[in-house]
Amino acid sequence: MKNFAEEIAYWYFRLNGFFLIDNYVSHKSETQTNSYADNDIIGVRNRFVKEIIGLLSIDDVCPKLKEIVGEINSKSVGIICEVKGGDTRVSSLNEKKIKSCVSRMGLIETDEELNRVVETLKTAKNYTTDNLSINKIFVTVSDSTIANWEKIELKTMIDFIKRRISKYKEKGNAWNHYGSTLFQYLLYEENCMKKSKKTTA
Repeated sequence: MKNFAEEIAYWYFRLNGFFLIDNYVSHKSETQTNSYADNDIIGVRNRFVKEIIGLLSIDDVCPKLKEIVGEINSKSVGIICEVKGGDTRVSSLNEKKIKSCVSRMGLIETDEELNRVVETLKTAKNYTTDNLSINKIFVTVSDSTIANWEKIELKTMIDFIKRRISKYKEKGNAWNHYGSTLFQYLLYEENCMKKSKKTTA
C-alpha cells in the first residue's frame, strides 16, 4: 500500500470479509500500453464468510457495500478498486487489464464467461449473476462521481472502521499485532486513549 487512503480502503474491505491483494501488478503483455501497471486493490469475498469477532451477521457488513452488491451473503463477490486520496480522476481499465484482474480472482470457470465479464466491465460498473458480483469501485475524498465506476467516499470507510472497532472492543486488545500502523492507531485511539480519558476524568 502506497498511502493512507489505500490503507484505509484495504482495511475497510478486509473488515467486510474480503481476501485482498494490494498493488496487484499487470504486466506488459496484460496492458494495452505495453507497460507495467498496478491495481490498487483486488479482492474476493466468499458467500459463507464469518468471523467470530467482527463479522457475525449481515448487520456487520457496511450498508454502502450492501447497496452496491445487493444480496452480498448469497453470492461470491469480486472487486477491482482504485483509490484516490486527492485527484478524483480514475484511469480507464482497458480490456487486457480487466482480464488480468478478473482472472486472478479465480471466480470465473470458463473462457466464455470470462469474455462476457470483460466486455461488460469495459463500460459498466458491475457484472452480476444470481451467484456472482464483480464490481469496479473507486474510493475518493470528494463527492464527485466517475462514469462506469461505483463510488465509496473515504469518510464512509473511516466511519465504518471506527464503528466496527467500537462494537467489537476485543479487537483493540490486540492492536499491536496488526501489520498496519494506521489500523493499530485507530484501535489504540478507540480502546486505549478513551480508557485513559475515563480514568483521568
